[in-house]
Amino acid sequence: MSLLRRCYALLAWASAEWAGAAEAPLPPITGNLAGEMKALLIPGAPVMQWTLALRPGATTEERLADFTLEAKGFRGRGEIRLTTPGEGAWRLIEGQVDLALWAPLIVEKYFPEMVGVLLEGTVAVTGEGQLRNG
Repeated sequence: MSLLRRCYALLAWASAEWAGAAEAPLPPITGNLAGEMKALLIPGAPVMQWTLALRPGATTEERLADFTLEAKGFRGRGEIRLTTPGEGAWRLIEGQVDLALWAPLIVEKYFPEMVGVLLEGTVAVTGEGQLRNG
């Protein structure tokens, strides 16, 4: 979820008095961004490429962002809708995780009692939630 927080921070960054005024309007930023990131909490995880497409929403207060995440054995696509700084919704429209690659990395760090268990296949992931108070 760190990418979602980064997306929010980017959208809210240019807002006048963003840090002190929860009701300050979101800036009308439009454009595309791309980069790479590393999952710091998953040692050995492949570098992930991300894209972010910013666009205006249906109202002057709403901002939308489409995002993608891709790495070896991992793919995700979703959207973020912000109505005021710190408030909005996110949705992971589709995601796929190759268990043969990612499960050993996660198991070793967070479930050491499962080291040696063989997990194979692709997991499909979707989800949605609310952003509140930044």
